[in-house]
Amino acid sequence: MIAEVVEFLARAVVSRPDEVIVREEQKAGRVSVDVTVAKEDFGRVIGRNGQTIDAIRTISRVVARRNHVDATVEVVDPDAGFGRG
Repeated sequence: MIAEVVEFLARAVVSRPDEVIVREEQKAGRVSVDVTVAKEDFGRVIGRNGQTIDAIRTISRVVARRNHVDATVEVVDPDAGFGRG
């Protein structure tokens, strides 16, 4: 559920929505979501002073709390080429 919300929001702000990849990992009442976007869209997802990613994180936390879990959202740096774990 949370991954779908994050994917919807991320696709809405990027120029290449077909390249948005969202991975969700669930562990003991906690959901971790990693978002990968095209290199040229990385700044769009982060936003000026981090405002866009902060908004995405806030909305995902609200959805998570309604489902009685905690959530974290991270944008994978396209130069690093990998996320958590």
